[in-house]
Amino acid sequence: MEPLFLIALLSIGLALTFFVLQNLGAKKRAASEDKVMKGYFLLGLSGIMAKVANADGRVTCDEAEMAQRFFARMDLSDAERATCIGNFVIARRDGLEARDHVKRFLPYANRDACVFLYDMLWRIALVDDTLDPAEDRLLKDVARYLGLDESDYERFKRG
Repeated sequence: MEPLFLIALLSIGLALTFFVLQNLGAKKRAASEDKVMKGYFLLGLSGIMAKVANADGRVTCDEAEMAQRFFARMDLSDAERATCIGNFVIARRDGLEARDHVKRFLPYANRDACVFLYDMLWRIALVDDTLDPAEDRLLKDVARYLGLDESDYERFKRG
């Protein structure tokens, strides 16, 4: 074979190898970025839940159990569920506002996810069959933070 032909084959081989390796790296980066995005989503979700549960100044066992049931329904890994539970405990008194937790959640959520979360928040607030005025105010604010409108808030409030 001619040296030029060998050089051309070698160049093509190197280019293909580089392309394959670059694609593998991009897939690993994409998977890593997805994991980070899901982490922020879960931290935001569990943080908002904690803020609503603690809006009246205390988190009852029923509220904590309700949050755990939601985490169980979400098809999370054991590590992700543990992260959510740990963040739920920490977020009750972490010094952040509910708005801060929504900011973590919102970039990775569509409208359906926002409505699903809002439904969970109402269930947590009402698990003790009462709606404290502080819970009500926070739920109204969270609806706005999530991009929901007044009619969504009213619909959930009516049950």
